[in-house]
Amino acid sequence: MKSLINLTAPLFLALAAGTAVAGPGGFPFFPIPAPSGSTITLPAAISGDGTTVTGAARLTTSGANSAFRFIRGGASTIIASTPSEGNALSADGKVIVGDAGTQGFSLADQATEITPFGGLFTTLAGVSGDGNSFVGNTTVNGVGPFISTNGAAPVSLGFLTGYEDLEVAAISRVDLNVVGTAATTVNSLPLVQAAKKIGSGNWVGLGFLATQTTPVGPAALGTTNGNSESYATDNSSDGSNTVGFSKVGDSFGGFTYHAFRHTDSDGMVRLTSLVSTNFGVTIARGVTNTGLVVGSSESNTAAGQSAVIWLPNETVPRDLLAYAREAPRLADIPAGWILTEAVGVSDNGAFVLGRGVDPSGNVAGFVVQIAENIIIPNAPTCFLDFNADGFLTQDDLGGFLTAFLDESVPPGPTGTNVAPCTGEPAPYDTLGFAADYNRDCSFSQDDLGGFLTDYFGESENPINCLPG
Repeated sequence: MKSLINLTAPLFLALAAGTAVAGPGGFPFFPIPAPSGSTITLPAAISGDGTTVTGAARLTTSGANSAFRFIRGGASTIIASTPSEGNALSADGKVIVGDAGTQGFSLADQATEITPFGGLFTTLAGVSGDGNSFVGNTTVNGVGPFISTNGAAPVSLGFLTGYEDLEVAAISRVDLNVVGTAATTVNSLPLVQAAKKIGSGNWVGLGFLATQTTPVGPAALGTTNGNSESYATDNSSDGSNTVGFSKVGDSFGGFTYHAFRHTDSDGMVRLTSLVSTNFGVTIARGVTNTGLVVGSSESNTAAGQSAVIWLPNETVPRDLLAYAREAPRLADIPAGWILTEAVGVSDNGAFVLGRGVDPSGNVAGFVVQIAENIIIPNAPTCFLDFNADGFLTQDDLGGFLTAFLDESVPPGPTGTNVAPCTGEPAPYDTLGFAADYNRDCSFSQDDLGGFLTDYFGESENPINCLPG
């Protein structure tokens, strides 16, 4: 089965020593130790709660990769024989999916033996939040991109209209929204487009980043006439945000790749690099519901590449190493660590998973905390349920209006908002805004109008409550 692009390898690989100083007793930093018999860890995914990591470990003797599991603060263990790699985890980290040889595999509830999945040339790319639904690709019976629920046979997800190939990248933790990359050929030129599929609906192309530089680079970039490329790498837990990267013209008449963040309201938004707004490769690898994006950027460092984050509503990256060490985070990152790429983020934006070079010069994974680990127990399924009591009543209307008119009341979390809101003033940076109905880490007339419109369209029973 054809792979559209290899996202496992870093953009650049350099072993170099840093001289930065660790922060004095702030947020924790967790180096991912190599499992016994290996020297390199290449993490690929982090669970929604930020506790568990999977990926591949490079074995010392054979040089082959084996899937591993790391529980934050503990040891790393090999979970599958070579060649294998872990690709995704459920929200609580108890279900891991990945690839082993020519088949997919799953590992449930920290079992010691993997369960093979599918026939020859089957890959598993993602798993739903509850661990019950898998997505991937298979050549068995010509299914192609598929979803499997509760262990049932793979069901085809179909293809983006006009494209004959599609590689699945991820599935949201709720609502089973799937993202992937479709491919075809137009005018003898490759045409590759990021796409998403909402529930049982059709695939929808997300488009391409518009070329914003002069000269514009190779012909046809940013159109469906061929030679255009955009790739989806991940989506947020609720499916509202999709990230990836797209081919764009650079300042020299050539092309480069820039990361993007996509929402239905804003479309595809370019995320620039640490070196320039017009050139320098950037790739987005993870995103939260609030639009916090993690990834990598070409940089003017010895390694040539740095792990970065793009804060919600921002398009210029922050160097992850510097950001984590700044007040008030003061992350305890030991001197000598080089952070080259971020590959995942917990659902609440508190924990970032990445790869780098440790002080001994070994390629290694890490988890770093960059925000308070806010956990909302018994999260409501009805986002109009402001007081989160499981019922939609006038108390929710009154509570929301009070919070909207006077945000000096205790901030979130509530039944309507999200947290944390990285970059906002305290205490909203960790708790969010109580009246943030559209969950964009601010509150405005849009929140008021949206809440009132949806509230008066519902009844006392929130079973069919609109998500806002």
